[in-house]
Amino acid sequence: MNNASPTHDSSASSPSTIDETVTVPRVSIDWYRSLPWWRLLSQSVSISWRASHLLLAAAAILATVLGWHLGERAFDPEGIDTISVSAAFEYVRMMFVRIREWSPSLFVVSTDTFDSLTLRRLAYWLFGILWTIGVWSFAGGLLARRSVMEMGIRTSVGWGPSCRLVCRRWLSMLWGISMPLVAIFGLALLPLALGIIARMGVIGLTFSLIMMIPVSLLAIGIGWCGAISALGFPLSICAIVAEKNADAFDGISRSAAYVFQRPMTLLTILILAIGLAWLGDFIVQTVLMFGENVLWAAFSVGLGGELKNKIANNPWLPVNLHSLAKSVVPALRAAFVCSFFWSAAAAAYLTLRWEIDHTDFDELDLQELGEPVPLPSFAKDERGVAEAVEPSP
Repeated sequence: MNNASPTHDSSASSPSTIDETVTVPRVSIDWYRSLPWWRLLSQSVSISWRASHLLLAAAAILATVLGWHLGERAFDPEGIDTISVSAAFEYVRMMFVRIREWSPSLFVVSTDTFDSLTLRRLAYWLFGILWTIGVWSFAGGLLARRSVMEMGIRTSVGWGPSCRLVCRRWLSMLWGISMPLVAIFGLALLPLALGIIARMGVIGLTFSLIMMIPVSLLAIGIGWCGAISALGFPLSICAIVAEKNADAFDGISRSAAYVFQRPMTLLTILILAIGLAWLGDFIVQTVLMFGENVLWAAFSVGLGGELKNKIANNPWLPVNLHSLAKSVVPALRAAFVCSFFWSAAAAAYLTLRWEIDHTDFDELDLQELGEPVPLPSFAKDERGVAEAVEPSP
């Protein structure tokens, strides 16, 4: 009888040791994907203070002022003093200050202004408005085109191709801005006719005032057209320069849809844009004032005396020459306001299009980049091996 005990295998009875490593994934928030409007708005500041954009905006302001002077010479309106060049730059700055302080007085015109409206003054105002629309539809379209392209495909394009595209669509941009104004003018024809009837004595005046009670309801339509014109015209310009084969109808329809479908989104973008504009204007003001002080200090040292005394002792020297030289920096500050306006409009348009139409930012009319190169086609030879086929010329 074998009394030997069985051998105990400890390795077989012990539980197997498993080295388990738990990997915790690292989670980070891509703010550019979560808040795409922030990338576009923050990028609009860096785009708008470039020297080329500032010079274009300043030239557009100067061309606008010269057009109003031309209208004054052509129509000679009584009692109207055309704004000077330096005052125009300051007025643009004051527009920005009033908007920043939420002052509605910028957009309100007293009804007493129209009591002394004559035919010459009406022609003067119409000429000035049409001139301003023509200048800024081109300059604004060019600024918006470059901003849209850089925000969409994240690369800058040349001025030449952008200028050619804007020139081809300039008439569409003119009509896109003028369409709501034409609607306002059409709705205003009825009270205009009543005003003519009111000239026919007491009876005509009484009839016209009675008819103005129901006609006053047209203020709703005129007000909505004015809202589309004021809030939608930059979006209309951006649509025309961004979409493929876009025209005035595409621009006005998109701008009206974006304004009325997402008013709170547009208001939020507007509030953020005003804050960024204030910050950008502060930076531009600080940089330009420092540079201006250094330049005039160096000029004064080179002059060897006080500039005011030199000007006073030289009566043949035009006094306005010094004022013109001193207005360069305020002109650049005013140009930044206009340049940022169109860059922020491009950011707002891409954001609203992405939210409403679910269109990616890079889906743009890429005419400046040329036609896309097609992929090569492949064909099998007698052995069944695929080889690339040369495209036909």
